[in-house]
Amino acid sequence: MRRLSNTVFALVCLTWLSACGSYYKYDSTVSGEQKSLIEKDMGRIEGTEMIAQNGDDLRTIQIADLSGPSLINWLQNRNRVVVGEDYDWLGSNFVTQQKVTSAPQLLTSAQLDFPSTVNAGGTVTVMVNLGAAIYLEGVKKNVVYTVTAADTEWRVWSPRSAGMIQVGEGLFNLMVESSPLDSWAHSVRRFSTYLHEATHTDGNGDHRAFAHASCPSTFYRTEFRDQYACEGYLNGPYSRQVVFLKYAIPQVCAEKGCSSAEQDALLKTMADYDSRKLSTAVYADPTPEGYNVGEISEFGVMPQVSEVSW
Repeated sequence: MRRLSNTVFALVCLTWLSACGSYYKYDSTVSGEQKSLIEKDMGRIEGTEMIAQNGDDLRTIQIADLSGPSLINWLQNRNRVVVGEDYDWLGSNFVTQQKVTSAPQLLTSAQLDFPSTVNAGGTVTVMVNLGAAIYLEGVKKNVVYTVTAADTEWRVWSPRSAGMIQVGEGLFNLMVESSPLDSWAHSVRRFSTYLHEATHTDGNGDHRAFAHASCPSTFYRTEFRDQYACEGYLNGPYSRQVVFLKYAIPQVCAEKGCSSAEQDALLKTMADYDSRKLSTAVYADPTPEGYNVGEISEFGVMPQVSEVSW
């Protein structure tokens, strides 16, 4: 997996029901087994109905409710294509880059049905929001990149225009040795990761992509000191995972027969994510940003949609 600059890689940190019935589009670098597990995760959660008991939790997760369809719809507006660990956007998948002179702008609801095609340290990476990372690389260099994935060209004019997430080596690690990868417990854990990555398409300006914060050199978790592994937002990626797991463990996993060992492992995972939150964490405006493609030659006009759910 090609590494980006530290700031962009700090993002490490779709449902899209196509005609063929898949939630995502998949690049050839994603194995059949990985695709099958991801699709199962999405289908399982879509059929659930969790009830949030705390208004602050809904403020953190910023989704109307925790029903499966609402969670799926929220993801659908953010991520849509999955690429594998060996996918290299700067290699054979690179198409072009185009210079831009205008600054990124806030995107309105009418601009957010992203054009899906153009011309048709000791830590383990679990997943990367590669679309957001590529966008941030472009912002730094005042260019908009076009890359190919899943037999499609994607012009990355916003963190969501490609909606590209990349599988990391840790996504399919066993959480509990006695628990198979297709268990409900693993589905719940992986789905929390999809929510995490989708959060990296939110935010604007200084908060664009809700990037991870650098942990202070005095951080109590010594393994994270001076690493981009902390949470600086009360409605950020790790914060959203904590809220999801808080309700999914008792209302989904337990109800579906997860063992005590599996539930304990998920609780430890939730505690890990929660422990990364800095005392200075704040709520930030989740409105996404992007370039006005109508102002960039050859980009054409952005399609209009009647409604976009945040």
